[in-house]
Amino acid sequence: GFLEAFEALLDAASVAVDPPRGSAVALEPGAHTRVAVGRAISRLRQRLGAVVGDCETALETRLASSNGLRRRLKEGQKQAAEAAPSTVRPWCQPLGSGGLHWATFRATSNRQGHFRDDWNEVLATPMLRSISAAWELFFGQQVRDQLDELKGKFEQEVVRCLEDLAAALA
Repeated sequence: GFLEAFEALLDAASVAVDPPRGSAVALEPGAHTRVAVGRAISRLRQRLGAVVGDCETALETRLASSNGLRRRLKEGQKQAAEAAPSTVRPWCQPLGSGGLHWATFRATSNRQGHFRDDWNEVLATPMLRSISAAWELFFGQQVRDQLDELKGKFEQEVVRCLEDLAAALA
């Protein structure tokens, strides 16, 4: 990822920096830089982990909100379960009563609901109708907004890390 590429870039550059003033230990050239960079990367990992955790919590909160997707999914599931018997009944009627030929029924079943008609789509329609607006709001807007916020926080943390690193190396 980014941090590994950053570490590799600094290692490849082999930047030589004098040891800090007043240092009792003689460091090899560039050792101070490697130590400072290692600490900066460790802090950045911790900070970015906290930012991701906050983003995850915010998304979970939005998902569980009173007008959220989770409630609509449960309602849609209930509607689909109630509609399923009346949807499937015509497929199971004898051929002379408008039902499917046994071989068509078997072919559709063997193909996980796909043959001439898509049984999965037909059975899921009540659920899809129930969640479509909430789905679009959540994934189309709220998740996008949260990811934009996450990107901004990532950028702030990287800038902060680079500023701390510059101060440590000054």
